[in-house]
Amino acid sequence: CKLFLSIKPLFNGKPVMLVINKIDVTRLEDLTPENRVLVQEIINSEGVSSFQVSCYSEEGVMELKNKACDALLAHRVDNKLKGSKINAIANRIHVAQPTPRDNVVREPIIPDAVKERKKYDKNDPQRRKLLRDEEAEEGGAGVFNINMNRDYILSSGWKMDIIPEIMDGKNIADFIDPDITEKLEALEREEEKLEAEGFYDSDEELFDSADEREAAEAQIALAHKIQSQSIKKSKKNQARLPRTAGLRTLTELTDELTKAGLDPSRIQERAERLAKIQAVQRKRKRGEEDEQMDVDDEDDEGDRDEDEEMDVDGEELPSSKKVKTNSGGVVAKRMPKSDRSLAGLRDEAQATRATKLRNLGQRPRNMLAKAGESDRAIKVKMPKHLFAGKRKAGKTDRR
Repeated sequence: CKLFLSIKPLFNGKPVMLVINKIDVTRLEDLTPENRVLVQEIINSEGVSSFQVSCYSEEGVMELKNKACDALLAHRVDNKLKGSKINAIANRIHVAQPTPRDNVVREPIIPDAVKERKKYDKNDPQRRKLLRDEEAEEGGAGVFNINMNRDYILSSGWKMDIIPEIMDGKNIADFIDPDITEKLEALEREEEKLEAEGFYDSDEELFDSADEREAAEAQIALAHKIQSQSIKKSKKNQARLPRTAGLRTLTELTDELTKAGLDPSRIQERAERLAKIQAVQRKRKRGEEDEQMDVDDEDDEGDRDEDEEMDVDGEELPSSKKVKTNSGGVVAKRMPKSDRSLAGLRDEAQATRATKLRNLGQRPRNMLAKAGESDRAIKVKMPKHLFAGKRKAGKTDRR
C-alpha cells in the first residue's frame, strides 16, 4: 500500500486498475481485517477499479483484459477530443445514418440450429468435442496429427478412402469438373478462330514494356557474341596450312582435266602465254633496276670528284631511296665504297688501338653500372636518413 501511495502521482489523468492475483490461494474476503482495510482504502480511491483474477484457473483473466482494453481506448479517445485538432478533423468526417425505406419491420434472423446449440462448458461431460480435446487425447501438441479428411462432404464410409489418380484407364482429375468437356470445346473453337484470323502469324514478339524488349535484345546480342567467340576459338585449334598448300602446278591441272575427259589444250596455251608475258615483264624490271643502280654509282663518283655541281633545267636526278617493285619486293641496297669507321685513321692497326683506348675509357663507367655518359645517379649503400640514430642489437652504452 505504501508503494502504491508513493507512485500515485504517476497515475494522474490515467485509468487505474488494481489487480488482485492468486485468488485460487487466498481471496480478498479471506484477508485479516487490518490488511483488508489497507486494500479497501486503495479501492475506494477516485478512478480506481479492482479485479480479482487467477492465472492458474484463468478466472477473471478475460474480463480483466476486456475492461483494460475498453478503458484504454476510451482514455485515448477522450484525449483526442480534448485536443485542438478535433475540430479540423470533425469538419471533414460525415457519419451516414441509414434511413428506413418503408414501414416493414425487418428483424434479424437467427437459425434454429444456432438457437438450440448448447453453450460450451468446459466442465460439462456432455459438451461437444472440440479439436483441442482430440489433441489432448492423442498426445498433445507436437504429437497430434490433424485428419484432413474429416470435413469431406462424403458418407462416413468413404471419407478415409484413398483417391486414385487413374481409374479404368482414365485420369480422375479430368472428371472433377462436370462442365470440363464444354469448356474444352469452347477453348478449341476460340483457338481455331484465332488461327483463322492470323493471330499467331506475326513474327514479331509482343512485349508488355520497353524493358522486356531491351532485355530480349540484350539476350539475343549475348547469344550472337558467344557464338562468334566459339567460332573464333574453334578456328584457333585448327592446324594452319601454308599459303602454297592449295596451289597446283599446270601439269597437275592438265592431268586431272584429262582424267575427267576434258580437253586442257586451251587452258595450257593461255597459261604458257601468260607465263611468257610475266617473264618479259620481270626481265624488263631487272634491266631498269640495273640502269638505276648504274646511274646512282655515277652520281656518287661525280659528287666525290667535284665540290659543286649545278642542276640542269628539265633533268630529274634519280632518287637514292629504296626501290620497291610491283610484286612487293625491295631492291637490295648497294654496298658502300669505303668503311666509314676507318675514316681519319692511317691504317687498321691505328683503328685497333683506338678501339682499345675507347674500351678502357668506358671501363670505370661500366664498373659502376652506368647507362651512359649522361647517367649521373649516385647510389648510396646506406642512406643516412634511414640509418642515422637507429640502434641495432648489441651494446647500448655508447653510440
